Amino acid sequence: MKTPTRKHPLFFAMTLLTLLTVTSLACSLSGIGIHGTTPEVDITITQEELNSRSEHGPLNAEFHLSGPCRDLLDEVTKVELHDGFVRFIGTKHLGDGTTADGTLDLRLGAENDVLQMEIIAVDIPNFDLTDPCIAEFNEEAEQEMSRLVSDPEAQVLFKEVKVEEGILKMKIQVNIDVETK
Repeated sequence: MKTPTRKHPLFFAMTLLTLLTVTSLACSLSGIGIHGTTPEVDITITQEELNSRSEHGPLNAEFHLSGPCRDLLDEVTKVELHDGFVRFIGTKHLGDGTTADGTLDLRLGAENDVLQMEIIAVDIPNFDLTDPCIAEFNEEAEQEMSRLVSDPEAQVLFKEVKVEEGILKMKIQVNIDVETK
């Protein structure tokens, strides 16, 4: 029996961003034990940066849900940043062999140091906001983001997350408790 895998590009992007932040902060203090709170780091990502083609960039992403849930978008072709949400534009392969265009809107924010994300609109064939798969994604997103603030070795706190027209702004604080040799 094949075990389903989870492919959430936003989880991947946020995890990658978190690892880059932790690594850069740790490298600047290498050779010593790091304990306590690091300064807040301001990160700004433009819509153009999100849409630049790279081997591991968001445009090589897919939205898939695990278990009995179906694929949301098989290919993300463009990301748009709007006031309050991120729009993923892409295609979905249909059961009859055709491909249909679709969009998915994801609200991003920060509350109590936790990254908040929620699918707020779907325009994909065979999906709507009442689909149990959308509710499952939103629940999993909340659980995954809560784990980032509870990691005992590298706690990631999202102090502020704002999506504006063409820009994603984040203020992140990383609390590190790592011994280096």
